[in-house]
Amino acid sequence: MRKLALLLLLPLAACATPRQSCERAALYDLRVLDTLIRESEQTIARGYGYRREPYERTRFDFCYGSRFGRSPAMGFTFCDYPDVGIREVPVAVDLDAERRNLAELKAKRSEAARRAARALSACDARYPASGTVTGKQ
Repeated sequence: MRKLALLLLLPLAACATPRQSCERAALYDLRVLDTLIRESEQTIARGYGYRREPYERTRFDFCYGSRFGRSPAMGFTFCDYPDVGIREVPVAVDLDAERRNLAELKAKRSEAARRAARALSACDARYPASGTVTGKQ
């Protein structure tokens, strides 16, 4: 279902203007750093971290047709599919190291904010907000 929704939203992603694409690219590093800072602050507040770990489970579904080319199984049958999920397992963290990491991320964020501001001004210069491409009305 999620894949179908993403497939249907794909044409809308192509509708972004060049200015919007430029601004999104200019702010990408800043958004990533904000996410990492938020996760680090949550880890420090919680006192422990999470490790993402894949696991496999079997998913049962209805199938139509022959499975593996066997003709006696024509029609509706039950099929089992391997399904990989991700679970978060609590792990101990060194809170002092996490605080140092948070301080580094915040320092990098201030530099990334300056770069993003320069890139956004370049986007403004390259794609003026007047609504016309050539500047004529």
